[in-house]
Amino acid sequence: MMSCSEARTGRHRQRYKDQFRLVSGCIPFRFGEVVQGNICDLEKRLLVLMISSPNHKDLVFPKGGWEEDESITDAACREAFEEAGVRGIILREEPLGEWEFRSKSSQKSCSVRGGCRGYMFALEVTEELDSWPEQAIYQRKWLTTDDAFKFCRYDWMREALERLLRVLSVGRIEETMEELVKFPLLSGPDARADQKLSPICFGTTSSVQHLDRADQKLSPICFGTISNVQHLDRADQKLSSICFGTTI
Repeated sequence: MMSCSEARTGRHRQRYKDQFRLVSGCIPFRFGEVVQGNICDLEKRLLVLMISSPNHKDLVFPKGGWEEDESITDAACREAFEEAGVRGIILREEPLGEWEFRSKSSQKSCSVRGGCRGYMFALEVTEELDSWPEQAIYQRKWLTTDDAFKFCRYDWMREALERLLRVLSVGRIEETMEELVKFPLLSGPDARADQKLSPICFGTTSSVQHLDRADQKLSPICFGTISNVQHLDRADQKLSSICFGTTI
């Protein structure tokens, strides 16, 4: 069992702005194992981590006060470690969004006190600890995105999860397009018959787009939802689907 340090306590270093307590948090995520039928389905492979707390039936994402001696992303990583026992990599410096909400202890109060301004980040989990500072308070649970949406008690949590899905989908498209630029399709005398590349899949089932020349075949690159079908034939070479859009 791995040892862990104590969680921070107190609010003497807490940041405030416009009477709001500044809060930083994250949606920890990882990709589950590929099973037959969902290799190209991002939402079915994606798992997100939520935590539960005593006396509350709802699940939440790790978050807490952003303190003066740390950056906003450092605060998000610290909260993920203290509350959920995970470490990882912040996907990008820009937050998924900014939301204003009230702390649980002041839900029924009309006072300005208790208002929070929260910033949520995407955290790709690289390490899951056996023990963590607030293990006695928070229990963690990995969920599919469909189940996570059901457990989100507040609108801002659902919005953050939707933005995570959007960011991951766009990121996968950009990475794959960079690979296509690095390794362009061979033509003319350099083309090799029956050459095949294996699938790069991140989205849901999409359309088929063919470019034919000399039996060279590349298998699907999929990232989005169902798209349209386009064919461009030239000899017998086939370039399988490169698709990222929605139904047209």
